[in-house]
Amino acid sequence: MYDPNTWDAAALMVLAAEAAKSPTSTAIKENLREVANPPGEAVTDVCQALSLIRAGKKVNYQGASGSVDLNPQGDVTGTYRCLDR
Repeated sequence: MYDPNTWDAAALMVLAAEAAKSPTSTAIKENLREVANPPGEAVTDVCQALSLIRAGKKVNYQGASGSVDLNPQGDVTGTYRCLDR
C-alpha cells in the first residue's frame, strides 16, 4: 500500500547523499530539498537523476507517489494520496 512512498523516501536519500558527496545523516538532511524541489530538471528515473547530479546538474525528483516537493520542515507538500484506493 505504501510501496511508492517507501521507494521515494529511499530514492531521495540516495540522491541527497550523491548531491552531498557524503552518506552522513547531516549531509543527506542538508541536501534533501535540493534534489526534491525546483529548480532543477524534472526527472522520474533515479538512475537518470544520479547521472545528472554526477554531471553537476540540479534535479527535481518526481517520485512514484507523485511530486515529492518538501517544505522547510521536510514534509511533502500538497495532498497525500494512497495509491491503493
